[in-house]
Amino acid sequence: MKIHNTRLSSSIATLLLMGLLPSVASANLYPEHINGVTLNVEQGINSHSVVLKNSAASKHLAALQLQAETTHIAVDVEGLVSCAADNDVVFDRARAYFGPVSLFLDSVQSPQTLFDAPYHPSHTTGRGNKRITEAGNLSPFNIPIASIQQGHPAVRFNPQEELNKKLQQHLNQGGSEVDFYRQDHYISVDRTLSLAGWCKDLSNNTSRPAIASVPIEMTVIYKGDPELVAVAQLNAQLGNTPMPGQVAHDLPFALNAATFQPNMPHHIGRCAPESDPVIRINYSGNGQGLIRFMVEDNGNPVYGSPHIAYDSAVNHNAHLDFSYPLTAKLAQENNSGWDTPNQTFSHPLSIRASIKDANSDSWSEWKTYGSANWNHRCVPQLNANPVGGMGGFINNGQQPQPPVPGPSRVQPNAATPSLDRVQQPSVPEPRSPLRIQAVEQEPSALPKR
Repeated sequence: MKIHNTRLSSSIATLLLMGLLPSVASANLYPEHINGVTLNVEQGINSHSVVLKNSAASKHLAALQLQAETTHIAVDVEGLVSCAADNDVVFDRARAYFGPVSLFLDSVQSPQTLFDAPYHPSHTTGRGNKRITEAGNLSPFNIPIASIQQGHPAVRFNPQEELNKKLQQHLNQGGSEVDFYRQDHYISVDRTLSLAGWCKDLSNNTSRPAIASVPIEMTVIYKGDPELVAVAQLNAQLGNTPMPGQVAHDLPFALNAATFQPNMPHHIGRCAPESDPVIRINYSGNGQGLIRFMVEDNGNPVYGSPHIAYDSAVNHNAHLDFSYPLTAKLAQENNSGWDTPNQTFSHPLSIRASIKDANSDSWSEWKTYGSANWNHRCVPQLNANPVGGMGGFINNGQQPQPPVPGPSRVQPNAATPSLDRVQQPSVPEPRSPLRIQAVEQEPSALPKR
C-alpha cells in the first residue's frame, strides 16, 4: 500500500523561518504568472532505503567492510505546476532538490541543498474551457548517495554515519561491537525534498517560480552478519583494547570528519568589507599526527592551512577558523562583476585535507570531506550629512567629506581678548537641504558558481 505524504502551507514567513527543519512548506510570490506548486512523495515501507552489508571475505570483526547495495535512491515524486489562468502564460521548466529551498524575489535560493536536477512534473496551463493539465512524473527523482553524504547534519544522508550513531548508543548501553554487527538494524530519519516550477508570460518574456517542500522518510537497513567473530583477548586492558564506549585513540591516525559550521556566515553588506568573512571548520579523528586543510571555491583553492597538530586523546572535537579572501577576490579582474549591487553570488565551498601519522614521514593523498554553499551580496550603503550639511546621498563607497561646523561648534582661542574686542560671530545664511534621492536597484540573483 502506498501512502501519500501531502501537506502544504501558504505561509511564506513559515518557509523562511523554518531554516533546515524538514517541515512542509510552499511559497508563491507571483500569482500573475503561477498559481502554485504541489508536491507529493509516495511513501511505502522502507521505500527510500539503502541496504548496507559486510562485503569482506574474512569474518573477523577487524576486517569488516560495509558496502551499500545501490548507488542511487529512487524517489517517486508527484509534482504539479499550475500556471496562471492566462492564455499568454505557459509552463517553462521545473527542478527537484534534495534539501530545503526558499524564494528571494524572483529567484530560488538553495544554499543548503546537496543535489538537484531537472524534473518534468504535470503542469496546468490555459484559460477557461481551454485549461488543460498535461501528465508528467513519468520517471523517479534519482538521487546519487555519494552526493548527499556531506553537508549540514539536518540535510545530509550518510548511511554509514547513521549506523555508527546507533552503534555508539549500543556501546554506551554496555553492548559489544561484534554483537551489534551480527544483528539486523533499521534506522529511519526525516529529510526534505523540494520542487520548484517556473511559468513564463509570453507577452513580456518573463518567467517566475513557485516552490513546495515536503519531508521524506529515509531508512538505513543493515543486514547483520551472524558469522562475525571478535579476536579473543584474555584481558582487554592488558591487550590495550578500548572497552565498550571508549574511543580508540591508539588506532592509526585518521581524520574521520571535517565539515563547515552549521549556519554559514553569508556576507550581505558593503563592498569591500572592512574585514574578510570568517568561516569555521569542525573536525574530528582518531590517533595523533598532523593535518593540513585546503578550502576550494568551485574547485579553485582559496585557503591553505599550516600544519596542524592533532591528538584525539587531548581534543577529539576540534575546529579551525579561516578567512574567505573576499576583499582580494573583489579586486581581481576576472571577478569584476562580484561587486554588482543587490546580486547574490553563491560559492560552492569544499574541504580537502591531507594527514600524516605521528610515526610516519609521508603525507596521505588529498581527500575531500565536507561541502557547503556560501553566499555574498553587495548592498549599497546610505550615508547622510549631519544637520547643516548638504543632505543625504548615496556615496557608493566613497568617504564622506567632513561637515562644516556650525556656529555652536566654534571654539574660543586660547588667549582671552579684551572685552571691547569681542565680536558676535556671524551666522551664515541657511541653505535649503537637497532632497534625498534613493537610487533604486532591481535585485537579482545569479546562478550558483
